[in-house]
Amino acid sequence: MVPKKFVFRIGVLYTILVTIAFLLPSTGKLNLIDLGIPIDKLLHIIIHSILAFIWLNIIFIQKSQEINSKLISITVISCVVYGIIIEISQGLFIESRDADFLDIIANSVGTLLGFLIFLKVKIRFNS
Repeated sequence: MVPKKFVFRIGVLYTILVTIAFLLPSTGKLNLIDLGIPIDKLLHIIIHSILAFIWLNIIFIQKSQEINSKLISITVISCVVYGIIIEISQGLFIESRDADFLDIIANSVGTLLGFLIFLKVKIRFNS
């Protein structure tokens, strides 16, 4: 079994890296194979899915492998609020970035996806 402190450190490190990445100055929109399709929303979804999945696992491991709906709800809400705070911070403090409502939606969708993956994994491995 992975030590609790190690998993917690992974969560903190990932959160710090995500925060730094989202608060760095922008280099422009990302395009998929120059077709003009922005993939930044997909990246937001993936990044926040991983974020939510990691923190839900931390809670799961810290609470001795029990799924506590109150703690899961708090964790999911915290991930959504984190995404909102990051977007607002981009608009207020980073000159080359703007707060984007669609990024907030993508962050929230990613968080919910991370939650669903967490549930699927826990159900699969606990049966």
